[in-house]
Amino acid sequence: MNTYLNNLKKYSKVHINKQKGMTLVELIVVLSIFMLVSGLTIFDYGQFRSNVSLQNLADDIALSIRRTQNYAISAKSTFGSFSEGYGIHFSTAPSNPSSVRAGSQKSFVIFNNSVAGPFYEHNPSTTTDCSIPNNGTADQCIDVLTVSSDDYISRVSSSNGASYPNANNEDGFVTIIFYRPNHDANICIVNAIDLTSTCNSPDAIIEITNRRTLATKKIKITSVGQITIK
Repeated sequence: MNTYLNNLKKYSKVHINKQKGMTLVELIVVLSIFMLVSGLTIFDYGQFRSNVSLQNLADDIALSIRRTQNYAISAKSTFGSFSEGYGIHFSTAPSNPSSVRAGSQKSFVIFNNSVAGPFYEHNPSTTTDCSIPNNGTADQCIDVLTVSSDDYISRVSSSNGASYPNANNEDGFVTIIFYRPNHDANICIVNAIDLTSTCNSPDAIIEITNRRTLATKKIKITSVGQITIK
């Protein structure tokens, strides 16, 4: 009888041990690992989204420049005329609420060069819709493209030394115009304060930045019409 009771006690202890759950320390370790892995996953996804967003904007800018170039060498007319050039306008200046067609860090403009001069001419307007010109040919706006992501146009520059914002934190803008019948780009970098310009630049560099990660990309257009993204 004693032997039976002893065996029964041993079996009960083994059975009880097998039913034993996790200790508090084990639970904390498991939860800590889970939280660490989840945090890394969320962080990497945010980084991935920012990188994709920045690349998409760079691609959109490059395609918009190419679209402008195609307008100039194709059969697209302006007010029935085929003699004008077509351009694209980038600015580092903050958006002007009274003239959303002016271009800003969050928008850029495709325009027709229907008025003499290498610059983008426009009349103040509160709308981005360029389908109906504002006050006739004085308004060259064709399309305003807005940036809806966390990215923005942070700098415009050229390899010849012109760069905005400059050392005095003055903003500037760049216009790239194509004229029939060639593919060459006519590039002007302009100081937005006194409107001094550096035209016939060998290239223009549009730098974009993601506000979240501060990552940057550069879109370079050369005077011969070549476009690269770095």
